[in-house]
Amino acid sequence: MNATRGYYRTLTAYIAILSYAVYYNITNGYSQALFMCFVSAALMVVAPLTFKIMKWKPVYEIYTLTLVFIAIASLFGSSLRFYKLYIFWDKLAHTFSGVLGILFGYILFCSLKKVAFADKKDVPLLLIFVNAVN
Repeated sequence: MNATRGYYRTLTAYIAILSYAVYYNITNGYSQALFMCFVSAALMVVAPLTFKIMKWKPVYEIYTLTLVFIAIASLFGSSLRFYKLYIFWDKLAHTFSGVLGILFGYILFCSLKKVAFADKKDVPLLLIFVNAVN
């Protein structure tokens, strides 16, 4: 599966879950969680919009990672009230944000260098770059 198709599949799943969250919060009267649905909807355009503004070539892997993190933290956590329902959800979201930050930094580093994988000589620069991004 190529990166573009994977991103659009993730986006489709995200929109379906977001639609369910809106329905769930309207029927149960959770106004704060409903507001977070709109925040989640607005956040899904952050990565593509940033790349467009900066005039960078789209990196669909970064789009997908951003969407997955927004789904975990905002959509599931706040909109579907997982932070209140599951004690461990906050720890999971913060741990996952670190992992995604490292992946994001590595993908961005390789994209800017226009290479598929970083060379051994690039490791010190890569570590500094990933640490700065994360």
